[in-house]
Amino acid sequence: MRNIQPYTIEMAFGLIKNRKFKPTANSYASKLMAQGTPVIAQRLGEQALETVIAAMQNSPQRQTRLAEESADLLYHLLVLWADQGLEPQDVYDLLASRMSQASKTRAA
Repeated sequence: MRNIQPYTIEMAFGLIKNRKFKPTANSYASKLMAQGTPVIAQRLGEQALETVIAAMQNSPQRQTRLAEESADLLYHLLVLWADQGLEPQDVYDLLASRMSQASKTRAA
């Protein structure tokens, strides 16, 4: 397993969130957020579908395509979070709570 750069999601989210408050003309995130939540949600849905299609491919490039589409999916999810004022930590806390509940259920 490769080492993941620490805080990669937080770093990407910080850049995206910055584009919400300080938009730039050449920023894809700025353009998406200027178009509004419906456009962001539509792009997220498209990326989710592309991720599923990549996973279903029967080719030697499946893992590469899946990684590429997954990165795009995560990026668009981060744009949606920034647009909606949701922080990554909000999601991490919910996941941690669910994992804690699941481990308690298994122990019972």
